[in-house]
Amino acid sequence: KQGRPALGMSDVPALEMSDVPPWLSTLPLEVGVEIIQCLGLDHCRQAAMSCSALRTWTAVYLNSVRAVSSRDLRDHQKAACALRFCFRRCRSLKDLDLRDGPASSLAALHQAPSGLLSLNVEGCSMVTSAMLIDVAYRCRHLHTFIVRRCPRVDDSVLYALAASCYALRALSVSECTSVTGAGVAALGRLAVLRDVGLRLCALHGPSMHALAHCRGLRCLDVGHTKGLLPASCMAYALRSFPHLRALSLQGQKLVDDSVLAAVSDTAAGLETLICSRCPQVTSAGIVRVLQRCRGLRHLAICHLAHVQDSWLVAIAEHHGALERLDLMRCDGITSGGLRKMLSMCEDRAPGRAMMDIQVHQPLDAQIAAEARIRLLRTFASTASPTTARGPGATAGDHGRLNGSGRASPTWRRPRRPRMLEDVGSGAFVAAPSIITPRRLGVGVLR
Repeated sequence: KQGRPALGMSDVPALEMSDVPPWLSTLPLEVGVEIIQCLGLDHCRQAAMSCSALRTWTAVYLNSVRAVSSRDLRDHQKAACALRFCFRRCRSLKDLDLRDGPASSLAALHQAPSGLLSLNVEGCSMVTSAMLIDVAYRCRHLHTFIVRRCPRVDDSVLYALAASCYALRALSVSECTSVTGAGVAALGRLAVLRDVGLRLCALHGPSMHALAHCRGLRCLDVGHTKGLLPASCMAYALRSFPHLRALSLQGQKLVDDSVLAAVSDTAAGLETLICSRCPQVTSAGIVRVLQRCRGLRHLAICHLAHVQDSWLVAIAEHHGALERLDLMRCDGITSGGLRKMLSMCEDRAPGRAMMDIQVHQPLDAQIAAEARIRLLRTFASTASPTTARGPGATAGDHGRLNGSGRASPTWRRPRRPRMLEDVGSGAFVAAPSIITPRRLGVGVLR
């Protein structure tokens, strides 16, 4: 193991009784378990049928397995057989992660152990509602259920979850375009639900009213839903979530300041707010959120043409604990407004690194040369290196700036910010769902 390269799938021959050396049974148990772990789940079944030593090591290893992921299934043709064997032998299995895994592994889902607590089939386009309904009625103790990007999933899965999985805490059906408001309305029965991702689902007003029964909700993503949610319905529902920590309203054309007022009046502990592409939101609503939610760490107001320098001044006056500010494609802001915001932040918090800023506008040479740029942890620009830079600007003024105020010599396009989707602990580590500076429970939102 130390001096030889890792074996690939084609390098591991089939185990036969004649291939097992006689000295194998003299190895210590911990060494044998390590050998089985290196072989992987694909070969556990063969090892268990070879000799008594391998059978013992395999049993000890499988009894300690608590999580299985698609990375453990190297042989896609035998994925279903390996999973069935694992389900029968792994008595401690609690977490099953098949995201973007082989389609053949889905055939074993109906045999999932009843003690399963977490299931993730994100990106499995061949998974059907019938498969997941079987899992819901078989594994009644599920607390995490992730089915993002599964086009064949519909409302029947949500009905089954609401009828059987009363301990469910995190659910994401983002980008499941067949899910409608009728199925979401059934989720009101799940009193302990904490994280919900409904991005790109077909919602309507009454579904939000039913969701208001989940008063312990902490993370909610209703970005870019097919049906436009009225501001009155959103405000009514959000007043029922006093423990809300992360909220994505991205792409909701009808959301206005009344919705932000409902959030700020109820959820004082809000830490992440995404209201990009919400054209009816004004600076007054943003300022009210900053005043009431003093723990707000991430604010995104991207793709809003009416954002002006006055917004930056208002944010600087009430920025509080703000650590990240996303201003992508806000063409109304200028370098002068950014300079003034940095100056005000320095006066209010001398020597404190304020926030990460994302804008669609390069810094000019004057701002890059100022000492106040040290307030920024990072400054990412999406402007191309060939974009007109203005007088006195250099290639180093575009791109990422470090804490000393010097720009990186090469331009890099910043990563697309994640959203509510990866707000998570372990099972959901989690696009744009909601961006959070730290994990808030189980990350489901996208």
